[in-house]
Amino acid sequence: MNRTLLYIFAFTLLSVTEAAHAQAAYPVNKYQEQPNLPKAFLLGEYERPYEDLINIYEKSMLNLCDNNIVKAHEVWNIFLLEMEEYSKQVNFDLNGLKLYLNVFFNADGTIQNIVYFPKPNCKNIVFEHLTTFLIAFSKNYKLKYPLTDRCSHQSNASFPNFIRR
Repeated sequence: MNRTLLYIFAFTLLSVTEAAHAQAAYPVNKYQEQPNLPKAFLLGEYERPYEDLINIYEKSMLNLCDNNIVKAHEVWNIFLLEMEEYSKQVNFDLNGLKLYLNVFFNADGTIQNIVYFPKPNCKNIVFEHLTTFLIAFSKNYKLKYPLTDRCSHQSNASFPNFIRR
């Protein structure tokens, strides 16, 4: 009986020590931006850096629009319209795409990263081509709405966009 208790105690001590070591190896509150993270990528490709981005860009666009959902929706729709305009300039067909997007905006309105995932009823597309397009777009784009801090916005996008200009 005493030997069993000794094994249980040793196992518990070992488990607690391993858990403490794992937490010390990656502190919860110290998120680092990933310099090698591409401007755009498919959700699931860079899981740990993506989690860090979510924690670094903890404010939402809705927060920066004074929790005015109409204003946040307007800013998002303008963003999508400008993405569509850019696609026409570079002759990249977005029509038929239905995506989940998570866009990380810097305080100056530039894009840090775009993370995407196709919706089930999305047209077939070569993801490498879409990633290349999103990288080019994100390097040239600046949000027209003035931001006071960095933020992220996640929503769905469907093309063509039928929102009034």
